[in-house]
Amino acid sequence: MALEFNHQIQDQVATFKLSGKVMEIGDTDELLGAVDKLTFEGTINFIIDLNKLSYINSSGLNALINILTKSRNAGGDTILCSVNDKISKLFLITKLNTLFTIAEHENEAHKLFSEKLKV
Repeated sequence: MALEFNHQIQDQVATFKLSGKVMEIGDTDELLGAVDKLTFEGTINFIIDLNKLSYINSSGLNALINILTKSRNAGGDTILCSVNDKISKLFLITKLNTLFTIAEHENEAHKLFSEKLKV
C-alpha cells in the first residue's frame, strides 16, 4: 500500500496521520503539497503520527526533514509521534532522533505544543 494520510487542525497545530509505505520519490508529493498549503495559510506547527506507517525509505525521511525545515523557517515546529520500533531504529541509525522531537503518543505531542505556544 502506498503512502496515505489525513490531517486535522486543532489549536493551531495540524496533525497528519500517515499509513502505508514510502517506497518511491513521488510518494510524498501530496503530503508535501498539503504542508505547503497549510504553511502558506498560516499553520506552522505539525504533528506527524507514524503509527500506521509500515515502511519508510530515504525519500520519506527527506520529506519529514522538509516538513521540519519548512515549519521551523516559518517560526513553528514539527513533532513526530507513535513511531514504531522498526522506524525508531532507522531514526537512531541516521541520528534523526537528535533532529526531531519525538513523542510517545499524539496526546503527548499536543501537550508539548500547548506548552510551547503558551510561551
